[in-house]
Amino acid sequence: IVKSELISWIPVSNSFINISFLADELSLKMAMIVTGIGALIHFYSIGYMWEDKKYSTYFAYLNLFIFFMLVLVLSANFLTMFVGWEGVGLCSFLLIGFWYHEFYRAKAAQKAFITNRIGDLFFISASIIILSITNFSGLDFQSLLGQKNILLSNYPELITLAGVFLFLSCCGKSAQIPLYVWLPDAMAGPTPVSALIHAATMVTAGVFLFLRVGDIFLSIDFVKNFILTISCLTAVLTSLMALKEYNIKKVLAYSTISQLGYMFCGLVVPYTAFDHLFTHAFFKALLFLSAGYIIHNLHHIEDIRQMGGLAKKSKIALWSFLIGALALAGIPPLSGFFSKENILSSLSGSDYQKFIMLMLSAGSIITTIYIFRVIWFVFFKNSEKEHKFHESATMDSTLILLSVLTVVSPLFIASPKQLVESFLHTVSSPFVILVLTSIGTIFAVLYIYSKNIAEKIKCKPIETLLENKFYVDFMVELLVTMPLKMTAFVAWYFIDNLIIEKKGLEGITKISYKIAKIFSYLQSGVVNNYAFLMIIGLYGILLYSFSANATTVILAILAFSTFSYVLNKLILKEEKQ
Repeated sequence: IVKSELISWIPVSNSFINISFLADELSLKMAMIVTGIGALIHFYSIGYMWEDKKYSTYFAYLNLFIFFMLVLVLSANFLTMFVGWEGVGLCSFLLIGFWYHEFYRAKAAQKAFITNRIGDLFFISASIIILSITNFSGLDFQSLLGQKNILLSNYPELITLAGVFLFLSCCGKSAQIPLYVWLPDAMAGPTPVSALIHAATMVTAGVFLFLRVGDIFLSIDFVKNFILTISCLTAVLTSLMALKEYNIKKVLAYSTISQLGYMFCGLVVPYTAFDHLFTHAFFKALLFLSAGYIIHNLHHIEDIRQMGGLAKKSKIALWSFLIGALALAGIPPLSGFFSKENILSSLSGSDYQKFIMLMLSAGSIITTIYIFRVIWFVFFKNSEKEHKFHESATMDSTLILLSVLTVVSPLFIASPKQLVESFLHTVSSPFVILVLTSIGTIFAVLYIYSKNIAEKIKCKPIETLLENKFYVDFMVELLVTMPLKMTAFVAWYFIDNLIIEKKGLEGITKISYKIAKIFSYLQSGVVNNYAFLMIIGLYGILLYSFSANATTVILAILAFSTFSYVLNKLILKEEKQ
């Protein structure tokens, strides 16, 4: 473990909060994921963005994004992390709204930025609580964890509140209910940006934060159960939302939100959360870049209903997307199987955890349904349109490399012996039912759509509910967005428009003019008057030096001023005569 303190930043309590970085096993693994996946996405982007007019600007934003993500994962305290935390929020705004000349893209960027600021408020609130109970020493991660037993025994309520606030901040950055609403709209940016945000950088920041300091907060059952509840709901509900989504990138966005829910549930046994974060980085990057490959060749068509028959057009697109889909569905021996099975196995403590495990298992089946629904529409459904694919060396090679990494990535989280033991354990446990069900679901989905059975099965209330995404966006618009818009309108119309611009400024101008006119008498140009004022000031200073009573000084100055004024008038009158 190497800790480097670069700059003494903020002086507090006879010491400094430093800009400092920590290189340990966790931060170095995260840095490898960020730079590794980031490098592949940069390489892929060469072909994807080649004809874009703002080619150099795009790569400048992309590099800045990687920089701030590295600041986040290598930071040694909350404030240094907050710099990276805010930095990736800024870069996501720039990249999501990269093609801002189209209004819906600019609006999506604003939505992402503002929603994340709500989460940031909870991050700051949690930091303030930690500061207050640790005498300004708890912002350092190692120092905070070193005080774990003392803080839990002396301040259990405040630690609970700080833990809840920290998770709510993660709900913004890592897109959990109710602050997940920005992530599907974030698909308005270029597809490589979606891969970078979803695979290994911004959205995993919340999971990383709890991997870093969660030991102290997850020791409290309320915080643990609160995280399990929100994350489980997110995992299952967003999987259901993906069932009626036709935009290929938004399907993958809901998939990311769901998988992040699995990661947060895996925090019960932290290494399982990190393992899924690790494997997810590869197969989700593969899925997004495969989708980008398809969209790029179809001249930016993103609706899966307008695709079809692409299995014959591009084997690279077919096999790369299929490998990513199998990993996402948790089919052995691909990476998603091992990491997801570890999370489900870890949820075997209390009865509530077992209930969460059953819900996540159901969510896993739903995941298989929606991802292979996409595969049917994109690759196997008959299409009247004639699509042509052209090769791109950078894009093709990136997809092939990521496909290989998706297959072999389990070797990075466990030895071959451990992987075989994990597989045999699954085969001999109730989880084998889940695996077999997932495999059966794949064939069932392909059969149902090939025979048009899905079109015949109609349940209007459920379809309406899913199409409207459980009305979460509507409720956010009704309860949050509209009141804020109305408040802003009232403030603009009555305060800014009527009071300040029409009456307020006019009144301010009159008052300023009168004050200026009064003081203008002091600039008379008469030397006698200036000498007179100097004498008054000198007299006041001398008088104050003998008496600290302010009232006495004021009265004396007034008396002397009156006397001097009368005397001056008499002298001037005498001179005129």
